[in-house]
Amino acid sequence: MGELQPKQEVYTFLKHSLEKSKAQDTALEVVLNRMEMIEGNVLEVRDEVVQHKDEVIESLNDMKNRITIDYECQRKLQSINAKKSYAVAKEHYEDTEEYGAEIRELAGYATRHQWKMFKKYFSVTRYTSLKQVNFEQGKIFLIGVSLGNEFIKDFYNWKKQRAKKLERELKSARQG
Repeated sequence: MGELQPKQEVYTFLKHSLEKSKAQDTALEVVLNRMEMIEGNVLEVRDEVVQHKDEVIESLNDMKNRITIDYECQRKLQSINAKKSYAVAKEHYEDTEEYGAEIRELAGYATRHQWKMFKKYFSVTRYTSLKQVNFEQGKIFLIGVSLGNEFIKDFYNWKKQRAKKLERELKSARQG
């Protein structure tokens, strides 16, 4: 019987170890199931965050595209336009004392010409409708507008048409 005694202790030990191992296995299985559930929840939340981020970015871009230039930016564009218009007029009519009216007339024509090209290029009805995101590009555009020989030719054609119109109006007024 002495020999059986140690075997009985071994069996009891092994049974006890198996029971502990089963309990540990069950606990480990519960932990793993919870980890899988948590991982699923984390992935779900991540996907929701990514989707929300994309929506926020889309809304932000939409807002950026709606914001037009403010008064200060409008004044900067006006300043670029006016300086360029008067510079070309003063360059063309060198004597400001004698040609003051002509300088103002050419400068006005240059101003209208630049705004017309600006509005066409940016597809806006008024330069004040320019989007804030396009402001720097707008400044560069105005600086780059050509007011060279072709522009001067157009100006003189416009002046001739205006003179003809005045002549017709005078003739009509004398007859009427």
